[in-house]
Amino acid sequence: MYEQEEMFGQQDMGVTMEVVRDEAFARTDDPETSHEAAESLSPETLRLSQAAVYAVFLDYSPLTDTQLIDLYEWMRLTMGLPKQSPSGLRTRRNELRDGRLVRDSGEKAVLDSGRRSILWELCEQDS
Repeated sequence: MYEQEEMFGQQDMGVTMEVVRDEAFARTDDPETSHEAAESLSPETLRLSQAAVYAVFLDYSPLTDTQLIDLYEWMRLTMGLPKQSPSGLRTRRNELRDGRLVRDSGEKAVLDSGRRSILWELCEQDS
């Protein structure tokens, strides 16, 4: 973990990570306490994998999941973000949504397949 943090450079993301969490965040069928934990998420308490996804949103919001995956891979190769699978990136985006750091913008984008996709955007954070 420390090697990735040094390689990735927390300061380059503009996010300070004070708490490292290893557990998953709330799913819709999780107990109320899981949702309370997810709500306690903030830019200051992100783990490395979440902070890396958050960094993509800081630079490129709003994004579809497809755009997130493509941009993340580019940023991983050029900036040293930690490797994550497409499924893992969607999970991290869901955790950021559950933590109220990103949200559905209400807009849709049309994918190459012709299907519509949610555009996810950063939530405004209290100073």
